Amino acid sequence: MQRVVKQIFIVALVTVAALLVVGCNRAGGGGGEAGNTAVAATVNGKNIMLSEVDKLISDQVQGKQGQMSPLELAQARLQVLNTLVQKEVLFQRAEKEKLLPSEEELTQFITNMKQQANMTEEQFQKRLKEQSQTLESLREEARKNLAIQKLQDKT
Repeated sequence: MQRVVKQIFIVALVTVAALLVVGCNRAGGGGGEAGNTAVAATVNGKNIMLSEVDKLISDQVQGKQGQMSPLELAQARLQVLNTLVQKEVLFQRAEKEKLLPSEEELTQFITNMKQQANMTEEQFQKRLKEQSQTLESLREEARKNLAIQKLQDKT
């Protein structure tokens, strides 16, 4: 129980630090190319890039950005960043406990995705391109999600 409280405290600390970093980055007048390489947060040495936060935000608000107030947009960005930080903490814990999925599990997971969506390989590749994603980035995302799922199943 004490270990869980400690982990929650660490996540909270990292989140606060991340919020400060995002706030300082915005106050510094970032944007343009600098936004693509700016670090939004660092979790145990692993950087979460501001461009990753922005991509997820743009996926979520598609076309609604003009309808959102600056405060709502900032809140959405902070929620996304918090989610990414928590996900990275859980992934690192799964990695530490050697709960990473095998290459076969990843391949099977992606094959199941295609089958459930009833897609041909060509349709699947087209969908990846539409989402500005590569097969490798999808595999990495699946690796994290499956590792976190294994960690949650273990506890």
